[in-house]
Amino acid sequence: MRTSAADRFRQALRRRREIAITVRGRRTGRKITLPVWYVLDRTTSWLLAVNGTRTRVRVRPVVDRFREKYGRADVTRYYPRLDAAVKIHLGMPGLAGAARPRTSR
Repeated sequence: MRTSAADRFRQALRRRREIAITVRGRRTGRKITLPVWYVLDRTTSWLLAVNGTRTRVRVRPVVDRFREKYGRADVTRYYPRLDAAVKIHLGMPGLAGAARPRTSR
């Protein structure tokens, strides 16, 4: 039986504790690579925004999953404002993600 790209990606995520994401700087346009923690559901990967967004987004269930995987102390140490999460759907034919960029500091 042949596995799909999404299945192989999920399997690779299950073997890792941390991934790296590369973004472009808002002001400089330079590429910035950041380590990212995640939790994985059957068809979804959740990422927490390290510095939050100062919004009132409800992410409690996601935060609880992060605490289960990484421990309460480490989540508290590395994620000071737990108010935003990124949801990435891991389905075929491709990977899709959604996030809201920060527009001000």
